[in-house]
Amino acid sequence: MFRFFIVIIASVLFTHDSFAACETGYYEPSFTFPTTDGYYYGYISNNGKDKYAASGLSNGQWHTVWNSGTAMGEAKGIATCNSTEGTFASSSGSDDSWTNSASATGSNCWCKITAWIPDGGISKSLTAAWVFSNVQDTAYNCLRYCSSSCASKVHYNSDFRSAVFGAVQTPCTACPAKPSNATWTTGCNYACPAGTYAFVRPTAAANSYGYYGAGYPSNSGTTPVNLSYAEWRVTWTSGDVQGSIRGEATCKGKEGTRGFSEGSDDTWTKGSSDGKYCWCRITEWIPAGGNAQSLNAKWVYVYGESSYTRCNDGCRSNCGSFMQPMTTVGNGMFDTVENTCLQCPDGGISTVGSTAITQCYLPANTNYTNDAGTHYFSSNCYYTN
Repeated sequence: MFRFFIVIIASVLFTHDSFAACETGYYEPSFTFPTTDGYYYGYISNNGKDKYAASGLSNGQWHTVWNSGTAMGEAKGIATCNSTEGTFASSSGSDDSWTNSASATGSNCWCKITAWIPDGGISKSLTAAWVFSNVQDTAYNCLRYCSSSCASKVHYNSDFRSAVFGAVQTPCTACPAKPSNATWTTGCNYACPAGTYAFVRPTAAANSYGYYGAGYPSNSGTTPVNLSYAEWRVTWTSGDVQGSIRGEATCKGKEGTRGFSEGSDDTWTKGSSDGKYCWCRITEWIPAGGNAQSLNAKWVYVYGESSYTRCNDGCRSNCGSFMQPMTTVGNGMFDTVENTCLQCPDGGISTVGSTAITQCYLPANTNYTNDAGTHYFSSNCYYTN
């Protein structure tokens, strides 16, 4: 007697703070900006006369860096001088067309953030409005000191810092891809069709792998289950997602980039004898306790050998051994899998947005059959095999 847990979840795979301004399938990206004073700042004046801590900056650019507090990273921006005065620490949409060139006239200093680089992350370009900083006594001095004013005020002045960050405009960005047979609901949320669930790939290292190649089967000393010649299998019995991947291997005469596939390789077949380069691809997902599901995926290059014989001897084993620790190759193989909603077990009725085999609802007092046998589900959520 075993206990079977029925899980019903909502249709959320990706969430975001606010979707109000964007249509479904798109989201408004959010950024965590610092609210504390910076660690240091730097600048180069518009006319190039002055600069400080200006590595990577050009004329009229400034930056402020945070190494602690609410957010760590670097804000980069530009400065300009114009004849139109604004309200201190406020932005003006009409000022978006201003440029930070030396030909700009006027003694009024304006600042605009152009990028945010999170600590250890990738630079994110930003669209923002100009924010008024201060009035200089001459247009020349504005060109000389405006970028310094921008950097130091973002660094030290909380009101001005809030105004500069508050002037950022966040255009709608496409959501991560949904399964091809799913439909968008709200924002980046999607729903799989009834009777299906979204395939979620494991991210943890697998517990074991097996293969059938070079005339003998192996699975860490145990005969692999349901494998044919040139096939391999990787199994997760713990971690975030549990189940097995089945795949196939081939040796071809074309070298690739490790961990990545080529579209033309989809036509390659297992057992090919014309090369010394080992390629692998995923063919099936068998969720723990569930039915095998065919997956469409591309071939992925793993490594090269000195001859076809050596490749043929080891390729099947290496497909599994490279995927088990989830190396670049393993992730590369998963990256090529067609994103689609998979079928629930026979008799299963998926709730909208189900993301795993345990989230396919099986009605009470029904039978369900898989490769482990026939199971009967009672009204109290127990099943017998």
